[in-house]
Amino acid sequence: MDKKTVWISGAANGIGRATARLFSKKGYYVGLADINEAGLQQLQKELGVKNSHYMVCDVSDSASVEAAFASFAEKTGGKLDLLIENAGILAVSYFEETPIEKYRKMIDVNAFGYVNQAYYALPYLKKAKNAHVILISSSASIWGIPFYSVYAGTKAFVKSLTESLRTEFSRFGITVNSVLPHMVKTAMEETQIQGGAAPDQFKITPEMTAKVIWKAANKPVKLHWVMGENIGLFFFLKRIKSDLGMMKLVKKVLYDPFVKA
Repeated sequence: MDKKTVWISGAANGIGRATARLFSKKGYYVGLADINEAGLQQLQKELGVKNSHYMVCDVSDSASVEAAFASFAEKTGGKLDLLIENAGILAVSYFEETPIEKYRKMIDVNAFGYVNQAYYALPYLKKAKNAHVILISSSASIWGIPFYSVYAGTKAFVKSLTESLRTEFSRFGITVNSVLPHMVKTAMEETQIQGGAAPDQFKITPEMTAKVIWKAANKPVKLHWVMGENIGLFFFLKRIKSDLGMMKLVKKVLYDPFVKA
């Protein structure tokens, strides 16, 4: 295949869909992975069957991920230039108000799902010249955020995984970096407007995030791409403030204004 190829998980909606549209517009052959087959079919119809291939894939299921990469490889002749790991689920509430089963699923998708994708993509990435991996983390990975406790933990896992794989995969000539957006205006986020999530916090669109992902793909030297008003400052303060100072800051800014009466 002459075109560059990209695999995008969570492609049926939100950030994944916007990213697929952008990379297709830029001339990539796009692999669309999601559990939402109807959304995938609609997106492939928009992008064109000659420009994309969709795979119904549960990223938390190793066999499903392995089969999906094999299906994509059949279409591309085994070519995979760029892996974008984006699929994720969210719960926003006081810790005890979310069912434990949802937390288990969140960890399976948001953490082990990223391991699955990197693991089964690696044989194909190793064959490509200047291959690249982008992991979608979150501003919640910078410091544990109230109301997002388990979600924040999974995204901190993704941030650390980025840093580890960055070093390990360098021996194959593969670059790894991450994008850390803050509260993107997607259906997943908006359905969680309770507890610590207020409507006016959703200032970042999927399209804005897709543009940063494109930049990260073309400037792989930068390790973490932080998005959001004052989030870069927050990222800096985390480096210089004490743990107690950070806890007080987070409580004042992200907890106290949203505490239930």
